[in-house]
Amino acid sequence: MKNIHIKETKDSPKILLDAENGKMIVRGHSYPENSFVFYEDVLNWLRDFFEKTDKKLEVEIDLDFYNFSTAQTLFNFFDLFDEYKDKIEVIKWYHDGKDGLMYENYQDFAEEFKDLNIIPVEKKKRENIKE
Repeated sequence: MKNIHIKETKDSPKILLDAENGKMIVRGHSYPENSFVFYEDVLNWLRDFFEKTDKKLEVEIDLDFYNFSTAQTLFNFFDLFDEYKDKIEVIKWYHDGKDGLMYENYQDFAEEFKDLNIIPVEKKKRENIKE
C-alpha cells in the first residue's frame, strides 16, 4: 500500500498516511476551498488501509483552525474510525489549552464517538514528526 504525504500550505494541513507504521497525522490549518475534494484521497486511503491490512492505525489530529466543511469531513473520518474501531490503536487530539473553541471541538468528537479511544494531548507535549 502506498504512503501519502501532503505538504502543508497556507490553507491546508500537512497529512501523513503511513501504511507500514500504521500512522495517520493531520497537522496545521484546514480551510481549503473544497475540503471534500481535498480529503477524498485520504478517505479512500483509510478505507483501503482498513480493508486490506491487518495493522492498527494510530491517528494524530493537530489542527490549529479548521472551517465548517473540514469539520464535516472530520466527522466522515470518525464515522469510518467507528466502523473499524477494532483497527484503531488510539486517536490523539492535540490542542492548545488556551484555545477554548478547539478544545470544545475535541469534546464534541469525543462525546459523539464514545467507543473510540480519543485522548486529548496538550500541544506542548506533542511528539516530533519525522519528515
